[in-house]
Amino acid sequence: NVLLFRYIQVLRSWSQRSKDIAVFCNLSHETLQDEGFFTQFVEFMQQHRELSSMLIFEIAQSTFAKCGAIEDANLSSLADLGFTFSMDKVTTLDIDFALARQRQVRHFKVPARLLLGDPAMAGSRVHPADLKELLARFGLNLIAERVEQERDVVDLLDYNVDYGQGYLFGEPKPIREALSDQGLPR
Repeated sequence: NVLLFRYIQVLRSWSQRSKDIAVFCNLSHETLQDEGFFTQFVEFMQQHRELSSMLIFEIAQSTFAKCGAIEDANLSSLADLGFTFSMDKVTTLDIDFALARQRQVRHFKVPARLLLGDPAMAGSRVHPADLKELLARFGLNLIAERVEQERDVVDLLDYNVDYGQGYLFGEPKPIREALSDQGLPR
């Protein structure tokens, strides 16, 4: 709750300067299952639905795999408000992309090593080099995460990734430091 409230504050501040920002906020399986909490959560998000294009809820691949009726209903409640999702902690490329799209997943965060490693290790009939083309058919973005070596960037460019993140691009920083670096008030 506290983290989400802080995200909302940061987004409100940043959105006054630019609408071209996004923050990813993790949702756990336990959160998606908690009907009492989730009812209040959806009410809170309804009050802030104007931020739906800037606040992306991130959910682990294993959590999506465990989704049942309760979790799907809760995801749908957020999606009905215009919020979208990102699948992270991807360990296999054996993904039902149509179902992911139906659940309003718009981003896939795939570890660079999974993309660049042995294709058999990806656990899919889809070769990692073909992943972006497949994702594009469903209107999905590919984010290579944990990019840590310069030589990986060159290889990842061949995979047409949409975004990259990792220590090569910059270490995670406390939000106040990141704001100062951009000349924004803290």
